[in-house]
Amino acid sequence: MENNKKHTIIVSAIPENGKVNIEIGFINQEPKLGYDETCHILASAISLLIRGTTKIDGTKDYKLMRDIIEHLNSEFVNLGSFDDPYVNPNLFDNP
Repeated sequence: MENNKKHTIIVSAIPENGKVNIEIGFINQEPKLGYDETCHILASAISLLIRGTTKIDGTKDYKLMRDIIEHLNSEFVNLGSFDDPYVNPNLFDNP
């Protein structure tokens, strides 16, 4: 990731036919990110949101973190969860 450069990751959730399609995109004018960098930024955003939620409404951060980890585990254990993933390598710095 380039120093002093803004990186914007856009995540869209689109309900369709009983499932939710997730689209991840970027701003064209910004430097591209690699796969790993993108994953780490999104993980940091989730951590920040979990901690921030605790301060706003009193949600227990450890409970929300556990729920998120369980959600991730269930997605990877269920082979049908991601039976049609597509990653456009042209969007990333190191496809």
